[in-house]
Amino acid sequence: MVTLYGFTLSNYVNMVKMALYEKEMDFDWVDVKPNQESDY
Repeated sequence: MVTLYGFTLSNYVNMVKMALYEKEMDFDWVDVKPNQESDY
């Protein structure tokens, strides 16, 4: 299974999400807010 990390309003994340839906692949969605922390 694929895990998709990203910000909900990101065009790049939404393009990947739409490709996964079109290919009918199962994926987990992890909403990550952009920040300036070193872990990010």
